[in-house]
Amino acid sequence: MNTKTLTHNNPISLFQELVESIKEGYRIVGNKSFLTTFPYFEIDLYYNEGEVTVLTDEEVLATVQIVEYDKLKFLLAIQQHVVSGWEVDLKTLSFSEIGSKFVTMNKPSHEGNKQYTREEMEEMGYEDLKRAAKLRGCFNKSRNQMINNVLRYQAQ
Repeated sequence: MNTKTLTHNNPISLFQELVESIKEGYRIVGNKSFLTTFPYFEIDLYYNEGEVTVLTDEEVLATVQIVEYDKLKFLLAIQQHVVSGWEVDLKTLSFSEIGSKFVTMNKPSHEGNKQYTREEMEEMGYEDLKRAAKLRGCFNKSRNQMINNVLRYQAQ
């Protein structure tokens, strides 16, 4: 059994190495991996152990904010998104021993990042337009409202 222990005095450094380790195949295992935060940030990772459900583009938006009070749930959510192809925006990381933990994650290859013009959307079939809107979280039964919602979303 391959085990890797990450130890840092800075949460940003820990999360950088954590993300790289997850990409290499190391996993946070719920009943074995405990994050200690005093005097250093330290966590044990296990190679190819534990199942992680891969998220699809239909299930999650291109930009996700993970907010969690529990340290382990926060780390497991990050792991699931990293395994599924999302990238951690370390500039948004807020991690403290007490209180909520917060980070923004982005997936550049997400289908919801594709840009459409009004003309392209007006030529789309209803089901294709519906899918494009759902990938952005702006579905509406009205075709015109969906087009406006998608255009507004793209302008953000």
